[in-house]
Amino acid sequence: MLDPAERLRQHLRTWLGRWPAARQMDVVGSVARTRPGWDGHVFQILGVGSPDHAVLSVPPTVRLLVAAAPYTPRSSNGLSHAWKIGRTASFPCR
Repeated sequence: MLDPAERLRQHLRTWLGRWPAARQMDVVGSVARTRPGWDGHVFQILGVGSPDHAVLSVPPTVRLLVAAAPYTPRSSNGLSHAWKIGRTASFPCR
């Protein structure tokens, strides 16, 4: 049986497409962002962060566009960047 920390890492790898991040803000293209989740909703942008890094998961077709966007961290985990990217790429942000 896996310990809770490893179970969480595996879940985040599946849910986001990568975990942990390879850099402070890691933009990952994942087909999971094009499919409905457990609640039936498609979340085209999904991010998870820690004090050291963050993973921003987007559809594979826009990964390069999102990764090329200027990034300036505004919080300890950098996820405020996700909202700006969502607006720029015309994703429905909630």
